[in-house]
Amino acid sequence: PRLGTVERWTIQNKSGGWFHPFHIHLIDFKILRRNGSTTAVRAYEKGAKDVVYVGENETVDLLIKFGPHRGKYMMHCHNLVHEDHDMMTQFEVMGPNGENNDDIPRPDYVAKPEEWYEGCPNPWEKGL
Repeated sequence: PRLGTVERWTIQNKSGGWFHPFHIHLIDFKILRRNGSTTAVRAYEKGAKDVVYVGENETVDLLIKFGPHRGKYMMHCHNLVHEDHDMMTQFEVMGPNGENNDDIPRPDYVAKPEEWYEGCPNPWEKGL
């Protein structure tokens, strides 16, 4: 997806024996329907969410706005046994005009202390 765009995603659980708390990192979404019904969306599920419960043999429709940042985002099941067995993936949010993300610093880059922002506390400083 592109930065700032909105998509409708359908999450299906065809497992028949497991529920899945599905989580998207750093993205808020709205739950539109459960099994095709707007009335099946529970009261506490209305509003911005980053995790949705997907029960056995359930389908959930989500409305997702991509941002606020470009780059790679993670999504996964919050059942630890599923997470541990790679029930996770990532997707990439491109620039608003489809530009790639080659200019974004990668996680393997760690700023040196002299590059830290002046107002950012040093986590290795005593007393923090």
